[in-house]
Amino acid sequence: MSNDIGLVLVIVVSVAILVQVGILYAIFQMMSRLNQQVTTARESFDRTKEPFIADIKTLLSQSIELLNNLNRISGDFSKISSTARNQMEKVDFLVSETTDLARNQVRRLDVIVTDAVDHIERTTKVVQTNILGPVREVSAVIKGIKMGLEFLASKRQPAQVDKATQDEAMFI
Repeated sequence: MSNDIGLVLVIVVSVAILVQVGILYAIFQMMSRLNQQVTTARESFDRTKEPFIADIKTLLSQSIELLNNLNRISGDFSKISSTARNQMEKVDFLVSETTDLARNQVRRLDVIVTDAVDHIERTTKVVQTNILGPVREVSAVIKGIKMGLEFLASKRQPAQVDKATQDEAMFI
């Protein structure tokens, strides 16, 4: 029996070895197919990597050119901002100077207008006092002479002033 057990054990070990060989062969076949697929993929990648790398190089060179342009634009914008700031300072100075000059001219004009109005008022008073007063007096004298001449020419008596009119004249 011990021979039989030994034989069974040898058969079991042999079957186990055959199963392992089968599994190893299957693994070998899978690895062989995998190797073939990897080789095909690598060859495909080698064929497509050149255009891809060329595209990346083109993209990188365009990006570098774009960055250079942006740097140049940024520098130009900085110069424009500086120039605009300087011009605004000049305009501000000119506006300030112009405002000051205009303010001084308005003050001078106010003084001139005030003096002119004062002179006109004084002249008006002088004209009213020295010219219009005597003209009114002369006009009143002429009117009186005219009334006297009309009276003499018509030879009529002056109308009697009624008593009510005299009372009113005295009241006023």
